[in-house]
Amino acid sequence: MGRLRDNPNFKWFFTANLVSHIGTGLTMIGVPWFLVNQDGGEQLLGVITLITTILGFFISPYAGVLIDRFHRVSLHRGYDLAGFFLLTGLGIAGWYIEEYSSLLLMVIFLVSILYNMFHYPTIFAISQEIFSKKNFGKINSVMEVQGQAGTMLAGAVGTILITAFGLKTILILDGITFLIAFILFGFINYQPTVKRDKNVEQPTMVADFIEGWQFLKEKPKMLVFFLSASMPFIAVMGLNYVLPIYIANSLKAEASVYASFEMVFAGGAVLAGFTVNMLVKKLTPVLSIYMTITLFALAVLSVSQIPSVGLFLFMAVLMGWGNAGTRINMKTLQMNLIPTTLMGRVQSFIRATGVGIRVLLIAGFTLFIPTIGASMALLILSGILIFALLGVYMSKDIYESTEESHVKKAELHV
Repeated sequence: MGRLRDNPNFKWFFTANLVSHIGTGLTMIGVPWFLVNQDGGEQLLGVITLITTILGFFISPYAGVLIDRFHRVSLHRGYDLAGFFLLTGLGIAGWYIEEYSSLLLMVIFLVSILYNMFHYPTIFAISQEIFSKKNFGKINSVMEVQGQAGTMLAGAVGTILITAFGLKTILILDGITFLIAFILFGFINYQPTVKRDKNVEQPTMVADFIEGWQFLKEKPKMLVFFLSASMPFIAVMGLNYVLPIYIANSLKAEASVYASFEMVFAGGAVLAGFTVNMLVKKLTPVLSIYMTITLFALAVLSVSQIPSVGLFLFMAVLMGWGNAGTRINMKTLQMNLIPTTLMGRVQSFIRATGVGIRVLLIAGFTLFIPTIGASMALLILSGILIFALLGVYMSKDIYESTEESHVKKAELHV
């Protein structure tokens, strides 16, 4: 890790990312809990989640194109500044209105979701450019640890603030974290790897997006592998909708249990940041992904069958470890196998496909959870994760198509 810390961008990059995680974590805890405790809040949360997911399906491709087309650090600072003005403004408005309407809650949730949709692929692409290839495994582990630490802090602070001060205080603090991130990203010494000639006519955004699809089409095993390995993240999005309902209706618990779950889940993810690289050294990246997805699936399955707060919080550790462990390995593989000039567009295609699956998932849950219940929804999510294991197995040799395209097989440095 010593050589990684020698990089002058290290402290600015990771501190800015940590602050961003704290900010989004506050809102992502506060808004769902406020919604599910209103009359008809369960279905309203489902509708809002569905709307934001559908928007994400159409926005994701353009996010990837923007990442590959423009200065990536300046792009992220633009997201931060927009988030600051929007959420701080909505927070201040809360002092002058009796309560937030369903429409305003939807806007708040939408701002947070959209920020995440742009934040994650941009921060990933920046890290690929400003750090050396030999440190990719370490980078992803450190990003996971500090990102989840931010979520844990958000959960701890959110528990207090939701009860004591209400949503408006959370929104103002959230906006301030975006402003801090905007300032910190300004200290990063970043030079784009590839610069487009402004005198040459630029392709359309659609043509740019198709170029990312063409890269994956030539490597079908890589496409299947990355889509299958993305299923834990898709399941987490499903959990974001299902768990507030599960806690309120099945566990009959309070907001503190929801915030505690977020902290314990984040703790499991932090543990993954410290242990997954050791696991890869003993096994292989693919075998370690088998293990992480399997444990995640078993944890969700257990919670679906046994409604117990103690078991729920214990299994949160396994969910966090399994989800984060899969993400660390997959991101390291992507950094090694996808050219930085195409990273935004290739990732955007994978994300857009994942968002499409989430649209179907959230739509189904919104329609049927009032009938089938949250426990059955969790059982369905565990089945999806088990199905993902089959996809990973079928595409385990993800280097095959890369070698056929005469791209050097990358070695994971962990």
